[in-house]
Amino acid sequence: MAEAQPTESAPERRPTRPFDEERLLRAETQEQAAANSKDDAQELAFQALEAHGHAEARALATEALERDPDCIDALNALANSEGKGPEEAAQRMQEVAVKAEKALGPDFIRDNKGHLWDCVEARPYLRSRMILASLLARSGKLKEALPHFQALLRFTEGDPQGVRYHLARCYASMGQTKPLQKLLGAWESDPGPVWAYLTVLLKLRLKEDKSALKALERARTLNPHVEGFLTGTIQLPKPSPQAAAPGSPEEAAAALHFLAPAWTADREAMYWLFKVGKEHRG
Repeated sequence: MAEAQPTESAPERRPTRPFDEERLLRAETQEQAAANSKDDAQELAFQALEAHGHAEARALATEALERDPDCIDALNALANSEGKGPEEAAQRMQEVAVKAEKALGPDFIRDNKGHLWDCVEARPYLRSRMILASLLARSGKLKEALPHFQALLRFTEGDPQGVRYHLARCYASMGQTKPLQKLLGAWESDPGPVWAYLTVLLKLRLKEDKSALKALERARTLNPHVEGFLTGTIQLPKPSPQAAAPGSPEEAAAALHFLAPAWTADREAMYWLFKVGKEHRG
């Protein structure tokens, strides 16, 4: 969709791209020198990661690798877009993640553990581990994905990559109640619907129905649409490029991505949600 043309009274406003913040960080840390081939390759790699289609991503990543064969983000984009499915893509990403880890070195990772994301040179490695773990999870290989998510959560305080949502989904889908309870407790101040509805599910698995009902009441105040999406009683909204507002159907649809695998696999929990939801609507 074409951007609106600027007018004299309203300057052009471009949407922030996913990697603009990192572009600025890299520019601030670089010496006052002309851009070299590695800088050019990194910019092309960012564009590849931001691309909306696999063909565009592959073309940009290939061009980036022509300028810098060791550009990890270009390899990330290429591996993630070339596979015929998540399992094949995961095999390719495994090689990239290993290469990225060797490039940083174990000493660097150990010395910067806890704030690795703050080291801009480490971000391509962290992205490779995240993409790999996500592909493994999509392939149904949750046991293989789990240690990657666990490591990524330890690497940087504050969880800038949002790893906790993927890890919580793994725990919930695998029926690992104790680790899920510990993780939810560690991030209990999380204000989003994913955490709220996973808390409901946890209470049900702990056979704490009264606590589950109380947790559901709170979850409904955060976003009333999630319950309807989970039970299929209301339709999902059409995809939107705009950022989802708190409490909106769009936020609920995004939350469903993390919640559905764990909730829908638990028949008792779903039956409870249908029953309580019917009573609530009645």
